[in-house]
Amino acid sequence: MKTSPPVGIDDMAFAFPQLYFPIPALAELRGLEADKLRLGLGLEKMAIPDVGEDVVTLGATAVKALIDRNQLDPRSIGRLYLGTESAVDGAKPTATFILGLLEEHYAPVYGPACFRHCDVTDLTFACIGAVDALQNTLDWAAAAPDRIGIVLAADVARYDLNSPGEYTQGAGAVALLVKQTPRLLAIEPIWGIATAGVFDFFKPLRIFSKTELRDALYSLEGKTLENKAAFHVNTQNPGVWDHPDAEVHIHRDTPVYDGQYSNRCYIDRMTEAWAHYRRQAEAVGALGEQDAITRRWKALVFHLPYAFHAKRVFPALFRAEEMLAGTGFAAAFSGTAEEQDKQTAKSVAYQAFVADKLESGQRASQQLGNLYTGSIWTALISTLETGATENRLKADDEIGFVAYGSGSKAKVFAGNLMEGWEKVAMQWHLLSGLEKREAIDAQTYEMLHRGLQLSPVAADAGGFRYVGIDTDGVSVGARRYKSLV
Repeated sequence: MKTSPPVGIDDMAFAFPQLYFPIPALAELRGLEADKLRLGLGLEKMAIPDVGEDVVTLGATAVKALIDRNQLDPRSIGRLYLGTESAVDGAKPTATFILGLLEEHYAPVYGPACFRHCDVTDLTFACIGAVDALQNTLDWAAAAPDRIGIVLAADVARYDLNSPGEYTQGAGAVALLVKQTPRLLAIEPIWGIATAGVFDFFKPLRIFSKTELRDALYSLEGKTLENKAAFHVNTQNPGVWDHPDAEVHIHRDTPVYDGQYSNRCYIDRMTEAWAHYRRQAEAVGALGEQDAITRRWKALVFHLPYAFHAKRVFPALFRAEEMLAGTGFAAAFSGTAEEQDKQTAKSVAYQAFVADKLESGQRASQQLGNLYTGSIWTALISTLETGATENRLKADDEIGFVAYGSGSKAKVFAGNLMEGWEKVAMQWHLLSGLEKREAIDAQTYEMLHRGLQLSPVAADAGGFRYVGIDTDGVSVGARRYKSLV
């Protein structure tokens, strides 16, 4: 019987800002306890985008690194699917901005239309969008041996100043090369899925009447309500007031969220997707009823809103897997489920599990913060880079994944390391590269966050930059980027 070739991830590349804000400096600025953030959540540094740097420039930089290292002809790339929740337009896919930059860069060698037959689109489902893009692209690549696709995860995780989520901010992009017979990781066909329509974290389109906005602005000016008409005439942004709509729609890239509720949704969807994965694996004989998945998988890679998130949400599932295996692990625990989770987290067995199978995935997150769609993939890079340098992993080892996106959805799946995977992983140098960034002070951080910094802070402006918005002609409002390389 003919066996289908494996499909999966052949290589990975990344891009991150060259600026970071130290967590101790943020703690001092906000009057927080630095040790609680560092020791409790695992936070060390937040990646901060520079002026002219955003999801488009980071994404283009990551894809360029992947193309150059693998000497790919852009004309051979059949698709570029982007997972993001940081879209820069409400209709035009952010992937098309990235495609345009890449085409400009590679045109001198491959021609001005070198990406013309590359299918691009955005997939948005909070932090799980790039996992959705990968699942879709695996099916596409499996259909023909010559298909080469790139899955891109790119985001800027930005929260309001002084908000409870501020210390989890981050930014970056990860590009995955997807094809048949990959050199790095073959993804298995079983996917556990759980979805629910909830509001644990979202970015609403806010709607304000012009009357409300005018009254609020006029009040800020300290003027009397009798002179509203004068304010209308003298506004410096007539486009807001002169169009015929009675309302103004405003989208902000900072979310509305409930941290505790979101954490509960993460655990619930993860548990449901895990059970769904088990049922499917048992049905095809890939897993026995008493086989502990946690023992079979040599490493687990999670979406990490903060570095220590995985080890804080996983005790109940770890306990359940040990009970299935009949180890007697949970026999000594008592009390409520929450109390048993705390007892599990403090146990020698669980701490050994964390050290062996979770800790290496935390390392990049500690230095970058949350990357939304890129978080799970930086955790994979961190896991494999550490596994290669410290001889923790070998060919045929099975790696498990727990993906999550607010709104909410979880996916549980797995992959097997290919023969020679270490040669691919040893090219990345993510962890050492993170040591070469530039720290910024509190004033610069707040200037960048508020959009008041007018020129780039880092000496290296990067290969791609955002340069502004068209203000006249037929493309008023269009965002413009340029290649500096």
